[in-house]
Amino acid sequence: MNFSVLNKLAFIANLAFILALMMRFFPVAQGTRVESMILVTGLVISPLVNLVVNFYNAFLFFKGTRPFSHFVQVFNASVFGCQIIIYLFFSGWLPLNNIIS
Repeated sequence: MNFSVLNKLAFIANLAFILALMMRFFPVAQGTRVESMILVTGLVISPLVNLVVNFYNAFLFFKGTRPFSHFVQVFNASVFGCQIIIYLFFSGWLPLNNIIS
């Protein structure tokens, strides 16, 4: 698989992650296949693909072979930073279920 394709897959998964966070506060299409696809892609696949893509981009950046100025790479890195903050620090405050207690 070409790395460019993986980078674009991470971009799409990051959009699903942002949409999944928005669906946490504004529930849309509850109980449908579309909701399940967005939640699985955004909350499960996005961090895994982001981890691989951003480590490879950092490796190329420090090696000096690729400039780090492409929009998709910057977007993926910023969403990955947000994912780290959300999963490490807000996992107790921002649960992934919709049960309000």
